[in-house]
Amino acid sequence: MDILFTDKKRDYQGISSPNESVFYFFDRSGADWAESVRSYLNKWVANYPSDDVASLILRLKNREFDSAYHELFIHELFNKIGYQLEPHPELPHTSKRPEFRFSRNSAVGYIESKLVTEKTVDEEVIEKLKRNVKDKINERVKSINFFISISDLIIKDKTHISSLNELCQKLQEYLVSKNPDIPVYENPRMTNGSQRPYFEYENDYLYIQISSLAKSVEMRSDDDNIIGLFNSGAKWMNTPEAIKSSIHKKATRYGQLNAPYIITLNMTESFTYYDIDVKNALYGDQAQDIFTGDVERYINGAFGTSENPKYTRVSGVLFSNAHYMRINQVKLKYYRNPYAEFPFSFLGGLDEIDFDGESIVTTNGKPISQYIDALAI
Repeated sequence: MDILFTDKKRDYQGISSPNESVFYFFDRSGADWAESVRSYLNKWVANYPSDDVASLILRLKNREFDSAYHELFIHELFNKIGYQLEPHPELPHTSKRPEFRFSRNSAVGYIESKLVTEKTVDEEVIEKLKRNVKDKINERVKSINFFISISDLIIKDKTHISSLNELCQKLQEYLVSKNPDIPVYENPRMTNGSQRPYFEYENDYLYIQISSLAKSVEMRSDDDNIIGLFNSGAKWMNTPEAIKSSIHKKATRYGQLNAPYIITLNMTESFTYYDIDVKNALYGDQAQDIFTGDVERYINGAFGTSENPKYTRVSGVLFSNAHYMRINQVKLKYYRNPYAEFPFSFLGGLDEIDFDGESIVTTNGKPISQYIDALAI
């Protein structure tokens, strides 16, 4: 039987290292809460169709953990509601395959899953390149005495990253030259007893600035990843536009399916999201007249209007914020497309939101705790 986490002794009680994969951290953590996560993930994997579980496990073990986890969550949810799911079914008119075909009695439909990210395509490319730089530094640079903090990393040419050998070599030499017991001063005028406060490297493709963090005497070894901190920066988030972009990418991907088609969106990137963001993205921005108090919606929603319906192949969007560390706090709602060619309802199985062109009506379904036993962690 395929299994995600094997039964073995785990002693590590610390936090995950920067750039460490989710699977690798949970596979070595001996913390009680990590065992709870391993336990429910192993249960979900055991419920997954045997012909497809090996490829799912492989994705969970590498950098595709988040998207694979979302698919695993959706499978577990639909399975507990009472649907049979077939992963990556063949379609007669295209070589592309959706995430699932679902069936229950005579009802048949399709599911496509997508992680909602608020990064542009260029930002995702740059993030991948930055991750490669960090991976190479962790792999090639070792220090008994220091961790490092990457305070600035700029990708100057996203089409190409040169060999990182010179960067790693110079960084190694810099760390070897430093004494962990001599203080470092950020103010360049305070030079008495100080060392060079940071390391800089630049070529045609990247610029990086790194500070060293002396380890306490009892922690001095070269067994750890060298990167202790990384400044990932900050940006203004536009959740409705990110949702609309995700729907646009999936709505027509498989052509005419002649059956209900549900897009499941999972958003864990932001600290939180609000229902109003999803409603504005799907049904149009809400506006209120400051003089009359009347509330109306603009015609910029992903589903369009009765006069100009959009993405009518999509029956609805199942929106969640399912995260492996806070599965007991997941929010889950199904937003129906009022103009769908093939409408679909969970018939009280989940909370549903309907829009009639003027007002929004919410129908409460069963709580998710009735389906996902991992909520007890």
